[in-house]
Amino acid sequence: MTIALQQKKVKFPTVMLIDDDRQTTKYWRELVHSGTSMGVITANSVGQGKRLLTEGGIQVNAIIADLYLEGESEDGLDFLKYAQETFPDVPRYVLSWWADRNIEKEKAKGMNLDVRRWIPKTVVGKGEESPCVVIERELVEESLQGHPEIRDVYRQLHQDDPGRKQNILDLARTFGAITQTYLQELPDDSGLALVKPIEVICTWEDEDEIRTTARDLGLLCDGRGKTIEQSIEHLAESIVFEKDRLDSTGQSHVVGWAKEVNDKLNEYIVRSKTEAK
Repeated sequence: MTIALQQKKVKFPTVMLIDDDRQTTKYWRELVHSGTSMGVITANSVGQGKRLLTEGGIQVNAIIADLYLEGESEDGLDFLKYAQETFPDVPRYVLSWWADRNIEKEKAKGMNLDVRRWIPKTVVGKGEESPCVVIERELVEESLQGHPEIRDVYRQLHQDDPGRKQNILDLARTFGAITQTYLQELPDDSGLALVKPIEVICTWEDEDEIRTTARDLGLLCDGRGKTIEQSIEHLAESIVFEKDRLDSTGQSHVVGWAKEVNDKLNEYIVRSKTEAK
């Protein structure tokens, strides 16, 4: 099938994952980055999740919440209820070891909480389709259905192509897809930490390399790698180098464009990890 809109840019969805276990958020962040074209933002508490949703200036297209959050007065269902009331059009998913428990589904029903899908909290086996891929396909399919310029192409795939599920994602990628994700951690040995996530734009330079840029900061530095994860790690190292270079000149000597860059960096980065919120 000929696609007429090769140059049309399509931005892939960004999902938020909230789980109190940092190992879990790391695993799922890597799962999203390695298996999909989606961006991802993670939170480890209800409070952090609410701040990111309402104060972070972050556009989230789906929310995945762990069912049980240790040490929290509110659980994952409470957070999703808050999200539903605040952003009713953003679909909600539950991630839990107990995803098949009818009692929790009844609780959600009693809260008038609309959960699109209950996802088992298990390691994805080799050859298994990742839940992240299913979520991406749902979100992209909805986006393409509402896109007036490619609606006819979408309908043709829907009607004629028996393998259309995978081709839905392939179709989106033919439009020069952009992934918007977020830098949330700097290298451990840098002595720096992020006060708030840095928005990152990922573009495919060619089949073998992904380029990432920190749009919030307007820096010349960027990251490159064979995967999004590698490219973001390279970007983080570049930002730390830029921060150290500017700091070494002394604040009084940073002028012009360099001062603007330094001021922006100071909005996001602190020198001591104990200061990070």
